[in-house]
Amino acid sequence: MIVSCMSLVPDSSHRPALAGARSELESRHLVLKIHNFDVHVRMLFENENCQILGQIQPRGGAAPAHSARLHLIRNGERISSTQANELGEFRFSYVPEGPLSLQIELTDMVAVAALDWSRHV
Repeated sequence: MIVSCMSLVPDSSHRPALAGARSELESRHLVLKIHNFDVHVRMLFENENCQILGQIQPRGGAAPAHSARLHLIRNGERISSTQANELGEFRFSYVPEGPLSLQIELTDMVAVAALDWSRHV
């Protein structure tokens, strides 16, 4: 088993709400790069809640990552886990604010990336 760190590529940051928008929904998009995979992560912020939606996409002929297990880690402990579906999509419905890590277990490797979100960036 190979343990790897993912590189983080910011795709966007908080943007001002559109004029006249009634929702307080904000989002941040990130792309995590690991060997033959791109992990697209969308952090959705609504009021004081955060959700993570994402998809693991293979590059260069890599096998799909539909069996990937994903974990949110805080202070060295797993606080939430999920599994990617047949399209490589995953969701964490509740994400606490603060320093977290996203751990992805693929067939032949484990990768970890730091996620530290704050509504006041």
